[in-house]
Amino acid sequence: MDMNKISIVQNDYQYLLYLPNNTCIGQIAFPNDHQYLQDAKALEPITKALSARWGIAHPFKKHKLGRGQL
Repeated sequence: MDMNKISIVQNDYQYLLYLPNNTCIGQIAFPNDHQYLQDAKALEPITKALSARWGIAHPFKKHKLGRGQL
């Protein structure tokens, strides 16, 4: 599966994270409780932060501030 432009390869309860150029950037193990939906939800912010750090996605939109706003 892909999440935030990071490919995720699942092997039972372990997940390998790859950049688009197939460079492995991480391995994460979750409890072996077969709660794959919870694992996917936990991977969302992790992949978001990693894709921002590796420069392959823009995690935050810049908002224009109006007159008198900080």
